[in-house]
Amino acid sequence: MSLKFWLAQKSIVQFYIRGDDDLYGADLDDPANQTGFRVIFHEDLDQETEKHPIDPNNEFLPLDVSKPKKIEILAGKMLPSIDASYVDPKLSDLIEDNGDAYSDYRDRARAELFGDASKHQIGGYPDFIQQDPRTESQAKSQYACLLLQIDSDPENNIQWGDYGSAQFFTSSANLKKKDFSKALYSWAC
Repeated sequence: MSLKFWLAQKSIVQFYIRGDDDLYGADLDDPANQTGFRVIFHEDLDQETEKHPIDPNNEFLPLDVSKPKKIEILAGKMLPSIDASYVDPKLSDLIEDNGDAYSDYRDRARAELFGDASKHQIGGYPDFIQQDPRTESQAKSQYACLLLQIDSDPENNIQWGDYGSAQFFTSSANLKKKDFSKALYSWAC
């Protein structure tokens, strides 16, 4: 699903994670538990937006918040990860029959498309370091849309654990409503 329809020029989506524990606000048992994170949408930046205090001295954040980062995200093509086999039954069969060959092909294609660059993205197929944190039914409906993925990125001093990535998901229905109160957040390394 295209995310363009809710990314108007005057809107902003803010992603917040707690930085006072070594899990960066994630709940490994319930990744939809928003005690340690929030995704907040503002339709119009001309209106007052909610302010969230950030402690720049917090040792448990994956990035240095005292130094703003600019992460460039470009439109492009991608292939689903081997963990995204639920996306299409034909792909699932291909992966089941040829998992290693598909994984090798995907890695070569990714290197050709992105080189060695970290792959931050809005939308598209998530690229998991470990397994998908969603159940198969969640991945097909409740949390089918990738909102944001941020990879470890030495160039921008972003480090999720020992070289991981983080993902935020929602449903297509909630995305259309611009309701991020039921988002899911997970990271792994």
